[in-house]
Amino acid sequence: MPKNPMSDAVFTKPTIPKNSRQLLSWVIFEPILLTQYSNTLSRKEGLWVLLKVYPLLVTCSCLLYLLSSAVVVGLDLPQLFPGQFKTELVDQLSDRTSFFDGYAIFIKKTMLAFIIGFAGCLILGFAGGLTRGFFFGIALGLTGGVASGLLGGVTSDLTFGLVIGIAFGLVGSLIFGLAGSLLFSLAESFGVVLILGFAGILVWDLIWNLPSSLAWGLGFYIGYFRLLFYPFYYFFKMDFYHAPYFHDAAIWLPIWQAKTRLCALALDDPETAIKFAGFLRIYRPLQTKLSDTVFHAIFAGTLLKNPVDMKAFELPPLIIKNSSLRPSNDWYNKYKSVKNEFSNYIQHNNIHLKQQSCGQLITELNDFKEQTSIENPSWRGYYLSAIEKWLRVANEELGQLEVQAKTLEPITANVYLSGDALNPTQHKAIFFGRNDLKDQFARSVLTATQMPMFLIQGQRRTGKTSLLNFLEPLLGAGFEVLKQDLQDAQFDSIPHWLADLQRGISDYLITPQPEPSHSDNWLHCWQAVQACLSQFVGGQYRLILAFDEYEAIHSLLQQDPIQGERLLAAMRSYSQQQNKVVFLFVGAALFSELEQPNWSRYFVQVQRFRVDYLHHDDAIRLITEPVNLSYPPAVCERMFDLTQGHPALLQLLCSKMVDIANSENRKAMQAADLDAVVRAVSTERETLAILIFWRDFCADPACKQTVKQLLNGERVAPNPHLYRLEEHGFIVEKEGRWQLRVPLFEMWLQRFADRV
Repeated sequence: MPKNPMSDAVFTKPTIPKNSRQLLSWVIFEPILLTQYSNTLSRKEGLWVLLKVYPLLVTCSCLLYLLSSAVVVGLDLPQLFPGQFKTELVDQLSDRTSFFDGYAIFIKKTMLAFIIGFAGCLILGFAGGLTRGFFFGIALGLTGGVASGLLGGVTSDLTFGLVIGIAFGLVGSLIFGLAGSLLFSLAESFGVVLILGFAGILVWDLIWNLPSSLAWGLGFYIGYFRLLFYPFYYFFKMDFYHAPYFHDAAIWLPIWQAKTRLCALALDDPETAIKFAGFLRIYRPLQTKLSDTVFHAIFAGTLLKNPVDMKAFELPPLIIKNSSLRPSNDWYNKYKSVKNEFSNYIQHNNIHLKQQSCGQLITELNDFKEQTSIENPSWRGYYLSAIEKWLRVANEELGQLEVQAKTLEPITANVYLSGDALNPTQHKAIFFGRNDLKDQFARSVLTATQMPMFLIQGQRRTGKTSLLNFLEPLLGAGFEVLKQDLQDAQFDSIPHWLADLQRGISDYLITPQPEPSHSDNWLHCWQAVQACLSQFVGGQYRLILAFDEYEAIHSLLQQDPIQGERLLAAMRSYSQQQNKVVFLFVGAALFSELEQPNWSRYFVQVQRFRVDYLHHDDAIRLITEPVNLSYPPAVCERMFDLTQGHPALLQLLCSKMVDIANSENRKAMQAADLDAVVRAVSTERETLAILIFWRDFCADPACKQTVKQLLNGERVAPNPHLYRLEEHGFIVEKEGRWQLRVPLFEMWLQRFADRV
């Protein structure tokens, strides 16, 4: 995954120039410094600049501009001004033009440009534009250049013209008044004189004042926006290695065709483009709009180059700083829906479920396309091209899946999953039961004045993650669930875990991506997460923050138990101080089993919800309802007896029964079919639900010895391992003896207990 280019930005406060080299840097980079630090100059510093620097720049403005521009073209600016450049990036991307070649080109073009225009007023206005910002930012340039140059020129000449006009008007009044007295009344003659006097003023302004003022203003803004450089920029090769943005930190106005060219390159090469856009975002704040547009092209290009491929979603979240280019919340939500549905699609191995998921992915892509088509025209076209390609490839894959499904599943679709978690989009047909847990959980949350912490606990492979995935639709309106899957994520420290949690919360709430805390102090990292959670304004909603396989957190806390205790205490305190965010831990371990730090000490108020096996009626429905097969009642009852409603084992038996039906092209299932399936499951070494119990839960040799005694029918004296087996629901007491609860467990262990 490309490194986030925003992770190591460093800026330093500029100092007042005290020698020629510093002064030269101000001339070149003064606009960008003003953008960052216009409020850092004190009045005393501003007056010093005005008195000491302003006369020098007015006198030598043209010469200094030529010399500084030559430096821009020819010298190694990263070494001269490391505070303005990311040296290692410029070393990779900049093209080293020789000093003499670059200077010769510059002199030729510059001298040609200086010949054109209004020489006197243009240079004067140009000098005024160059010296903007040395006295309280841009204010000096605006007032001195515009007011003195444009308004001052007009008003001074206007006064002069008024005097001249009135003088000529008075002389004319004597002449025309004498002649007019013979023809007109005195009032009429005087009116003519006034008209002619003001006409003279107007003619004078049109002849002299207007052109001179326009020339002054034109010169000022040419200097202010450095327009003389723009013709030279077109001689740069506009790509990620030679763009003028590397050499000039003060490009104010857009360069013609630069955005179009760079975005086209980003679509074709997003890996290099992300480095370039990151450079602009950190070191060229005047180019925020350009960098945001390039980031759009980068994301669209990644989608375009990786249709129906998980690589398309490996970039960091799309963060756009310019509000006019930022996508709507609806667009972000549609993007997330596509990403989530695609993640479901690639995880399926079952041909029927994969086909169903592919159809849902096409639906999400069409919704995403429709939303994108009404977004900002300046960037939506990039995504529309990528979405069209995804739709084309997805439809092709759906067609192939339909052909495979007809070949492999002629009788009924095999919808069962024996190991993967279920999700509400694809697996509603095989999710049964859990209504008691749903009602109990909703009641506890809605009636609590202070938010308790919750623990969904149960054996591995009994449907805890599936229940978590279905929790939001089961609970209905009033709840939003944000899940962090700690089993899939690989974290090596608590700060990394909390940084990932912070990013997930920001992405879920669609808020600006914060800078994660990289402190070794765990409380500081938690405070950053807490600040992120404070942005959740849910009204009547509760946000359930769910940690799946939460035991992974405990492994990280054990790296520093003292800091771990402080972190758990801070999480408890936050939970007790508000009633909008609910902490939900999901795992196989009880809090009382986790020590150093001791979870049960800090989470005394935790409410436990035990996820057990399916009830009898729900298990029978799982066998018969999702598929078009005919089961004798005795076969269904035996399947329940063998599994006791263990979700993973029951689905494993059902899946293998469907395979038999499809391979033999018949719907009627028989007891002999179940016998064959049971033999296969009990003699399969990699039957995960049982293997995990034996390898992980019974990792302690003493626990294994206790289980072997139970298998041999021996009476086992009370011991901690026996109590733990009972607490987690692996054994039951019948007729005064303890025995394994699930017959399939016993059949498998009889064969493999001494081999695994």
